This record gives sequence, structure tokens and C-alpha cells, in this order.
Amino acid sequence: MTLSSVLNSASSGLDSISQRIATVSQNVANAGTAGYVRETVRVDSVTAAGQGMGVRTGVAARSLDERLQADTLAASATVVGQQTRSDALASIDAASGVPGSGFDLPGLLGSLRDGFTRLQADPANAAQQRAVVNGADALARGVNALGQAVAGARQSAQDAAVADVGTANGALRDIGSLSDRIIAATARGESTADLEDQRDRSIRVLSDMTGARVLRQANGDALALAGGLVLPLRSATGPFALASATLAPDTPAGAVPRLSLDGVPVVGQPIGGRIGANLALRDGTLPDLQAGLDQFAQSLAARFDLQGLTLFTGPGGTVPALLTAGFAQDVRANAAVTAAPAMLRDGAGPIGAAGATTLIDRVLDRVLGSAPGSLVVTASALVSQNAVLAADAAGQLATGQAVQSSLDKKLAAGTGVSLDTETADLVRLQNAYSANAKVITAAQAMWTQLLDSVR
Repeated sequence: MTLSSVLNSASSGLDSISQRIATVSQNVANAGTAGYVRETVRVDSVTAAGQGMGVRTGVAARSLDERLQADTLAASATVVGQQTRSDALASIDAASGVPGSGFDLPGLLGSLRDGFTRLQADPANAAQQRAVVNGADALARGVNALGQAVAGARQSAQDAAVADVGTANGALRDIGSLSDRIIAATARGESTADLEDQRDRSIRVLSDMTGARVLRQANGDALALAGGLVLPLRSATGPFALASATLAPDTPAGAVPRLSLDGVPVVGQPIGGRIGANLALRDGTLPDLQAGLDQFAQSLAARFDLQGLTLFTGPGGTVPALLTAGFAQDVRANAAVTAAPAMLRDGAGPIGAAGATTLIDRVLDRVLGSAPGSLVVTASALVSQNAVLAADAAGQLATGQAVQSSLDKKLAAGTGVSLDTETADLVRLQNAYSANAKVITAAQAMWTQLLDSVR
């Protein structure tokens, strides 16, 4: 090996070490930066005719397990959707009231039944009559409040989906723009690590919003997929669109604004994440809860009316003959009975004897009894259903969070910056730098001696 080749090898070694020290310094500086992936530099030996010619140093690249990252993103999107569903159902469960508190539907029905029982013993007692009217009003308001909670949760799901569509569109545009820069940097042989970190942050936002997964291409580009849909990264408008709307309690699922991609309605449920969860709540879960509550309100009004006591009505003072969407929000204590509580004893007919209890007997036996299919049983089933749905959603969320936490830890272990590791690398590189510098110094001394001997 000639002195010239020795100098070239040592010089290339110094250049390589300097670049690697700079990379280590960047890793340390970004140890606490969210989304930063540890960078490394590849170094290859260069030989010619069997002789070592130094090293070739590549550009800084990320130390990343892309499969593990994809699994982590998918788990995050799942948890975001589960959190959305759990929060919505927890609000409905809270509005249903705490069982046994007296303010849940079964408790309010029980209070109304107790009022009728006391009135049965003294049907002409004006105070007892007023107490029953107040109990009916409290029950109606309880049904109204639960209906309003369901309607409010549905409107919130619609509004959140609209906002999240805008967020997803922004993430798609960012991914496309960053991909263009990565493609250009790759073609120039430059490091794309920082640009890829930025793109990963946008990919996470997109994944959380839509459940999409992003495949990296060899040239630095990316391909975004959601279900069977390819999501445009360079769309001039959108590409997702979802119109804002104010949803009435009787707005059917078929009449709500539809999510579209480049002007084409998204069919089925290929969209996951928070948008998918909110659309599923808006179009399925919450309308089903509204229908069940409307059925209860309709049955409540109709059963009293059938016995000759129109205790509950809609806004017009009548009992609808057919199930009406949104009736849970409209049902109320009959204004006529509120104004003339004696109707609790006699109905709308002429006032009978002070001790007459026929109407009250029928109400207690046929309306407020506890037989299968009774109002009390139906109300208990509604409250129980809400509690079960909320508990199931919370359980799924807890499981999803455990999976996500495990994957986050694995990903952090492989991509995060360990100060101990970086410090050890820095010491090793400094020693290597010193050794290469000594080689250069020795080679220069030998070269000087050689020149002096020639002279």
C-alpha cells in the first residue's frame, strides 16, 4: 500500500466519521422530539485491485421497521375510532340516569306508579292528584332529556365527521407535497430522513382520521389506501367531501349527507378511524337508540290513552296513531290534565263519586304493572341496553389501548433515540477519529522524511 493510498483511506475515514458524528449529534438533539426516528449512516469499504481505498459514506437514513410502524398506525386508528364510540355511548348512558337513583326511566315510572297507588286510596285528594301530574311531567321530561342526548350525540357525530374530513384532506395534501420533495431528494442522492419524519406525522393524522394505510414506493413516493379505495395525494380539491347539516330527530339515515371521494359517494364502510366511527354512530347506532326511545314514548302515551286517560301527548295535545320519529323529544304531560288534575280520577267524562277508582285501577293494573312487556320492563330494558353498549365500548377501548401501548413501546425501542447508545457511539467515533488522525500524521511525517532524503 502506498503512502498516497494510506492518506486517502485515512482522509475518507475522517470525512465519514465527521458525518456520523453529526448524525449522532442530531439524534441527541432530537431525543425528545415527537415522531423523530433515529438516523444512521451506512459506511462501505472501497477496494481496487485488492487494495483498500478507504470508505464510502452514504446519506443519513432512518432506522425504522416499516411493518411494525404500519401495525402501530393501524392500532392507533382503531383506538381513535373506539374512543369516539365509547365517548358517545357513555354520554347516552349518563343521560339514562343511574339505576336506583329514582331519576332513570324505571325510577320515574316507579314514582308515577306510587303516586297513582296513593291516589287510589283517596281519589278526590287534590294534593295527590297534583303529585301524580308532577310525576307524569317528570317522566316526560326524563324521556325528553334522553331523546335530546341521543339527538345531540348524533349531531355531534355529524359535525365531527365534517371537521375530520377537512383534517384528512389536509393530511393527504401534505403527504403528496412531501412525497414530491422526497422523490426529488432521492434522485439527487440526498438524505430524505427529515422529510420522511414530517410525512410520517401527516400519515398518522390521515390514519387516525380514516384508518388508511400508506405504502412507501421505491422512488420515495407513497400510496394511500383505505379499504379498497386509493386516496388521491395530489387532488386539487378535497378529495373527501361531506356537507354540513343540521339533523332533526326524524332525519332518516338515508337522508343525511354522504361522504364522497372525488365526487363519488363512498359505498359501504371502507373508511375507518374517527370519521368511520362517527359515520357509524350517525347512521346506525344512534338512530337505532332513537327508534327504541320513540317506541317507548309512543307506547307510554298510547297505553294510558287506551284506558281512557290521555296523560301523555305530543305538542298538539293528541296521541299519534303511528310511531313517529322524534316523539321521545316531543312527548309531554297532557296540558288538559295538568289544568284539571281531577281527570286522573274520572278521565274526560263527568265526575263520578268521590270514591270512584275504576280508571285508577285500570291504569295501575294495565299500564303500570310489571308483567312481561309492561312499560316498566321496557324502560328497564332501554336503560340496560344503553349501559351494556357503553360498557362494551369501554371494554373494547381498553383492549385496543393495551394493544396500542404494546406496539408503541416496541416501535419506540426500535426507532427512538437512546442517549446511552448515542453516547457510546460518540465515544467510539471519537476514538476512531483520533486513530485516523494519527495515521494521517504518521503518513505525513513519512512523506516529509522521504522528500528530505530525495533532496
